[in-house]
Amino acid sequence: MYLMSFLTLGIFWIGQQTQLNHLARSDRSLSWIHILFLFAVSITPFSTMLLAEFTAYRLALLEYWLNILLLGSTLYFSWACAIEKGLVKNDLTPEVQSATKGRIVMGQALYAFGALLCVISTYWSIAFIVLVQLNYAIAPRLPDGLAPESFLCVPSCPLWLMNCKCRNHRGHKIPKMNEAATKFLLYCDR
Repeated sequence: MYLMSFLTLGIFWIGQQTQLNHLARSDRSLSWIHILFLFAVSITPFSTMLLAEFTAYRLALLEYWLNILLLGSTLYFSWACAIEKGLVKNDLTPEVQSATKGRIVMGQALYAFGALLCVISTYWSIAFIVLVQLNYAIAPRLPDGLAPESFLCVPSCPLWLMNCKCRNHRGHKIPKMNEAATKFLLYCDR
């Protein structure tokens, strides 16, 4: 369970750092949202301990999921606040802004599905949540040349389904994304 908690916090830390890298400045509202994010981080050991102690209990699993939901929600609202208040860098395209929100929503939907699996078994839920976390943490890589041209290459975005192995992502132009391309954002190695 400790590893699961560590993975959870690591994934959300990367998400927060990615957002912070896209900010030109901050303000008081955004700071308070990040303080709420830190609160969610601070209760993660408690929710993990509860789940470890009462693995077979749905309530313990749902409490863990609510912690993950709070982490994801605060990231989503911090990003929405930054966009609404114009705190992001000027060169950040609307497509990247939208894709960042989409990744958070997709991740939260997967975690929610994992939590719903507790109707069948809490062990199925935990296994699914761990698989989601492993996907975000160590997404499989495509060999050079196998990534379709239609995939979008965005530097510094969190891991999604697979990693791009391009050599010079700085020269890529960010095309207008369709729905499928948004779902398959690739992380570029520097």
